Amino acid sequence: VWLASYIIHVMRAGACGDATKVAKIQKRCCFGRAAVSAVKAQLGTQLPFTYVQLIAMLVQFSHCIMGIGCGYTAAAAYGTSKFALLASQIIQAVIIPLTFQ
Repeated sequence: VWLASYIIHVMRAGACGDATKVAKIQKRCCFGRAAVSAVKAQLGTQLPFTYVQLIAMLVQFSHCIMGIGCGYTAAAAYGTSKFALLASQIIQAVIIPLTFQ
């Protein structure tokens, strides 16, 4: 709203040019305002509970797969005395699930 009123003020002062430019700018302002309203409506809408459960299950499944992979790699690193890789796998297995929980 404030941007559109500023554009009208500039047009009345004669610094903007012809009215078709101003009409296009006003139309863009209306599109922008409608987009912001749509985003606000989406942010205010609750997600369905089944969708939230599905996402939580997928995250847990991902953590299980990552834990198996890190464990396998850590065991192989321990067997070949690659302790830097072992330490990185332990840190990865601890830090990443904590960031997603």
